Amino acid sequence: MVDKFIEIFTGLQIAYGQYIPTNEYDQRGKQKGKPFTARKPVVKELWEKHLAGAEPALGIIPINEKNLCRWGCIDIDKYNFNHKEFVDKIRKHKLPLVVCRSKSGGAHVFLFTTEWIDAALMRNKLKKMSALLGVAGSEIFPKQDYILIERGDLGSFLNLPYHGGGNKSLRYAFKDDGEAASLEEFYKLYDEYKIKKELLEKLDFIEPAVETKETKVVKEDFHEGPPCLQILSKSKIAEGGRNNGLYNIGVYLKKSVEKWETKLMEFNIKYISPPLDHQEVNGVIKSISGKDYQYKCKDTPICDFCDPVTCATRKYGIGNGVLMPELSNLRIYTSEPPIWFVSVDGKTVCVNSKILRNYDLFDEACMEQIRIKLPSVPKPVWNQTISELFNSNIEIMKAPEVLQLDNQLKDHLENFTTDRAAGKTKNDLLRNTSWTDEGKTYFRYKDFWNYLSKTKSWNIERNATLHKLQQVFKAKEEVIKISGKSLKVIVIKELSVIRPDPTLLEIEKPPYV
Repeated sequence: MVDKFIEIFTGLQIAYGQYIPTNEYDQRGKQKGKPFTARKPVVKELWEKHLAGAEPALGIIPINEKNLCRWGCIDIDKYNFNHKEFVDKIRKHKLPLVVCRSKSGGAHVFLFTTEWIDAALMRNKLKKMSALLGVAGSEIFPKQDYILIERGDLGSFLNLPYHGGGNKSLRYAFKDDGEAASLEEFYKLYDEYKIKKELLEKLDFIEPAVETKETKVVKEDFHEGPPCLQILSKSKIAEGGRNNGLYNIGVYLKKSVEKWETKLMEFNIKYISPPLDHQEVNGVIKSISGKDYQYKCKDTPICDFCDPVTCATRKYGIGNGVLMPELSNLRIYTSEPPIWFVSVDGKTVCVNSKILRNYDLFDEACMEQIRIKLPSVPKPVWNQTISELFNSNIEIMKAPEVLQLDNQLKDHLENFTTDRAAGKTKNDLLRNTSWTDEGKTYFRYKDFWNYLSKTKSWNIERNATLHKLQQVFKAKEEVIKISGKSLKVIVIKELSVIRPDPTLLEIEKPPYV
């Protein structure tokens, strides 16, 4: 039983995730938590505990070391979600998806493949599917096209279904009739809907599964236009999205036809339900008549059906450089100083804290690392963007102890006072080295600082480093006499160094930013 589950949800083998609940709750009453990624092998016992219902549940990172995956997911984070209606919509469009209930009552919508495929391909197809299904704002797993394992990055995990097994679990799949599926029935759904890579590549999710007279008319009316308008107009735009819907239709018409104002009146009757009154339509026309008019991609109802990748290729789509790429999935690698990973349209950018705060430096990092130039934005907009990233769940990837600041400083101090040609008398302090006598080690701080500077691996300021010496090693400043002259030195307790057999210990190298 567990072997089949492992086969279905296999992913990265060197790490797994856990979501640790806190005592805080969000505005909807959903319990908050901290996502934590453990850099440990994904052993069979973890899978068995998950199916047995042991806490915390198991999270698997779908993308592996070669940036391939065999499953992906659309994470729909909505309360009171109608899973049966959504399953019906999926089957109407003939999509190879399996819907599972998430812990919060939303949905994890899985796409399974028979073989390993590029994570970028999986993400591309799931984004198009989510746009077609009206859940374009949902998170997509894998969250990255690739991961930078050599720099400490491990990607993002998703909590798996069937925590607690079949009958006890609230995270179950739905059969096509809307009923809950047992674990055995889930395996049957998997076997039925898993898809070969070659078939997945050929699927076109913008075109309807069955072409009708009505869909042909929509396709002609919005020729070379945004996919969102083509999808929305097939069933008309209803209350709650009429004004924004007509505004975006107007932007398309102004880009594509002459006498667009007259055409907008026609489309108001044709695609808005119920149509807006004459005064409201004139208000929309006045708004678009100005010089600065663009699609409102982030507003309802457009945002739920947004497919920016396809839209950018359309003659009357958003065009290049209009939208800021999607910044998401902030991860921290807890080395000292910490390293941040940000997903920019699925591509990973690795930065330090200073770069993350500064828009120009972050833009430069995007250009160098992923060959993307960000559009210019005011400083307040960038600050808001960063704040939103921090308000989301920051995934924590714990660095090995060797990368913690205290341990790094200890290693440097050991090298300076023991590995180098340590002085035999206190007079040797004048030749930029240390001297140890009766359990105490003496050195000039400027000599130790010069040594740190030459290593090029120490990024802490000079005064902060001195404070750390005092804090961790109880370092004290003293004045000693050498040849009748006063010399200010740092004094610490002699370091006792035990050197392990290098053939038995492999220490992970710190990632490079």
